[in-house]
Amino acid sequence: EEIDTFHTFIRQFKENFASSLLTGVIWSFLTLVLFLDFYFINRLTGSFSWLGLVLFGVAGSLFIFTSVYLLPVMVHFRTSTLGVWKNSLVIAMMNPFMTFIIILIGFISTYFLVKFPILIFGVGSLIAYYQYNVINRIFEKLKLESGKK
Repeated sequence: EEIDTFHTFIRQFKENFASSLLTGVIWSFLTLVLFLDFYFINRLTGSFSWLGLVLFGVAGSLFIFTSVYLLPVMVHFRTSTLGVWKNSLVIAMMNPFMTFIIILIGFISTYFLVKFPILIFGVGSLIAYYQYNVINRIFEKLKLESGKK
């Protein structure tokens, strides 16, 4: 039996386009809100500035932790746009150490890419490969745990 790859691709593309676009718009909007919050919090003085920085730190950390898993969850699971965000946050909170390691490696890699732009030809692929392997292991662990229940 022959599989019609082109028509399958077009069908899947149409099914996932709206959800992906909405997720991207939400992510962009939240990024803008966080940048504006940081800008205005830095303008505050007194005790409100410390409270604002703490709240910004918590919100920013949750946003970054969620962002690590956003695209992999969108690709790996069939769920609504809200479900993608919820599942990304839950997976990040269930695996804080691995999430932190992925983020740390991303920041270190970005530092070296800024210092040595020629590394873009190899480092980007290595980062993506490492992130894929770690996240795939987490997804496999989740499948095993959900199969036991």
